[in-house]
Amino acid sequence: MEYAQIVFYQLVIFVIYGAIGVAAVKGGILDEAGLHAVSRVVIKVTLPVMLFTNTVSGVTRESLLESLPVTGATAVMYLLLALLCWGMSRAFGLRGDKASVFMASTMFGNVGFIGIPIIAMLFPERGMLYIAAFTIVDQPE
Repeated sequence: MEYAQIVFYQLVIFVIYGAIGVAAVKGGILDEAGLHAVSRVVIKVTLPVMLFTNTVSGVTRESLLESLPVTGATAVMYLLLALLCWGMSRAFGLRGDKASVFMASTMFGNVGFIGIPIIAMLFPERGMLYIAAFTIVDQPE
């Protein structure tokens, strides 16, 4: 499958999920507390289980060790992003809470619904292993 088709397919699925969420809120099925609960289940249960099950299938000790540079590269990437975002917040004249919110929203993207499916489809052999290594730094809690 061509890369553009894979990305387009994943974006269509993302839009459908978003539309279902909007419809659930507009229809009164989910309120703010329900959204918070669903978000916690996805982030704390579903995503880790998906990463674990997709990662351990076919992973050897050698392939796990080969993925360690991804963890280091992720840490370096976040350090560089922090410095870049700090500089940008100063250049834009942001201070205090505004600077913190700007830095956090610029540094951390939503890889759960877009990034993970795209990487898994583009790189079926080792993509999930690299995502797991990335997630160690991206989601430390």
